[in-house]
Amino acid sequence: MYKLLSELVGQGANLSIPRVFIRMCKGNYNHAAVLSQLVFWSTKTSRTDGWFYKSQQELATELELSRDQVKRSVKKLSTDFGTAIKTQLKKANGVPTTHYHIDIKLLLGFYESSVISESNPLGESAQIIESRRPTQGMGEISQSITDPNHIRTTDPKDLLSSKHDDTNPPDKNSDSAKQVIQHLNAVTGSKFQCCKSNINHINGRLHDGYTVEDLCLVITQKQIEWGSDGKMAQYIRPSTLFKPSKFSGYLQAAKITELNPGRRPVTSADFDDISWAKNLGL
Repeated sequence: MYKLLSELVGQGANLSIPRVFIRMCKGNYNHAAVLSQLVFWSTKTSRTDGWFYKSQQELATELELSRDQVKRSVKKLSTDFGTAIKTQLKKANGVPTTHYHIDIKLLLGFYESSVISESNPLGESAQIIESRRPTQGMGEISQSITDPNHIRTTDPKDLLSSKHDDTNPPDKNSDSAKQVIQHLNAVTGSKFQCCKSNINHINGRLHDGYTVEDLCLVITQKQIEWGSDGKMAQYIRPSTLFKPSKFSGYLQAAKITELNPGRRPVTSADFDDISWAKNLGL
C-alpha cells in the first residue's frame, strides 16, 4: 500500500514543464517535455564542455513517452533551435548513444525573439515591447502534469490553449484527416463520417508527427488482419486504430508486414515469440 501511495503522490510521481518551454514549442507538450528534460540533464553533467549523453529510451522512460515520440521531438527541437541544441552520436559505455549540448542563452534568445516578433506588429523598439510584456515566464512555478501518459496540462483553457489535445486538434490537419477517413471507408466498405470525434483521433496522431501514409498503412494492414474476423472487424475504427497508446505498435507491425508481402500479418504476439532461441540452446 505504501509503495502504491508513493507512486501516486510526491515530487517523484509528477512531471512538470516550464510554461516558457511550452510556448517555445508552440503548445506541443511532447516537445516541451523533452526540452525540459534535456535542459535538466544539461545542468547535471560533470564535463567542462557541457556535453552529456542520454539514450532516447532513457528519456522515453523518464517522460512516459515512446522512443519514437522522443526521437521525433529531439529532431524537431534540434531543427527549430539550431545550435542552441546540438546532438552527436558517439559511443557511451561501448554503445552508440546520442550526446547533447544545450546553450541556455541561445535557447532563451529564441523565446525572446518570438515574443518580440509576435507582439510587435508595428515595429516598435525592443525596449518598449519589454516594458509592456508580462513578467510571467521563467519565474513561474512550472505546471505539474497530472496525466503523464499523454503529457497534458491542467491549465484553464483561457490561460493556455489545449489545441494539441486529441479532443481539440489543430485545424490545419482537417483536410489530411478527411483523406484518412476516405481511405478507411474505401478499404473497409464502411461509411464513417468526417465528424468531430473521428477527426480528433486522426488529428491527434498527425500532430504527434505521423503522416497520412502511416495512418492509411495501419488501416490497410488491420483490414487484412481483422477484416475477416467477425469479432475483430468491429474494431477497425478511428477510436481503436489511432489510440495514442496503441498506434505506434500497430504501425510497427504494419511496416514489417509491408516489407514481407505474402506472409501473414505481424501481430504484437510476434514480438514476444522466443522460439527462435531454441536452436541456441537457451
